[in-house]
Amino acid sequence: MLWAFFAFGTVWFWILSIVWIVLLTFWVDCEDTGWALGSVVVYLGTITLFGDINVFTWLKDHPSDSFRLILLYAAIGVMWGIAKFYLLNSKFQRQIERYKKIFLEQYTADSDEDRKQAWTKWIDDKLEYSLKDKMKLSNQANKVIFWIAYWPVSSVWTILNDPLRRFGKLMYHVLFVKVFEKIHEKTVGKAMDI
Repeated sequence: MLWAFFAFGTVWFWILSIVWIVLLTFWVDCEDTGWALGSVVVYLGTITLFGDINVFTWLKDHPSDSFRLILLYAAIGVMWGIAKFYLLNSKFQRQIERYKKIFLEQYTADSDEDRKQAWTKWIDDKLEYSLKDKMKLSNQANKVIFWIAYWPVSSVWTILNDPLRRFGKLMYHVLFVKVFEKIHEKTVGKAMDI
């Protein structure tokens, strides 16, 4: 410790910790490995050099506890990685099923083979390249490892953020879209009437 400016429990310790958690959450949400890892290194270095907490000394002095904690962290991370992977693929599945519903409403085929060929071409045209790229299993491996490494932040942020996003979209469609439609009808729609 060089100077106990960030001693545990002080105002500066909590300010540093809150700022770090907010930034780490942002980088985990963006899935930016470099900035997330860099922030962990800077935070641990700062509280080690300018605080009264030395994580590295504790890990060295308690090897069996350190091993158990690292094993527990990894086990929980793997479980979270599997859960998050399932959630991501469920999202892809819902999107593809929406496309399939639209396709089946528009397309009638004489045979199953014709419908399958038309579906393959149609879905290929509909899916953006970036989404097709995201859905490839090989491209999801790095994401899963990232979620395992940052499971505490990733899990809390997913649990809080996903329902809030859904609620926000619902409110937007329920409140704003209907309001905008009424405004449009009373102005432009009225002007279009003869």
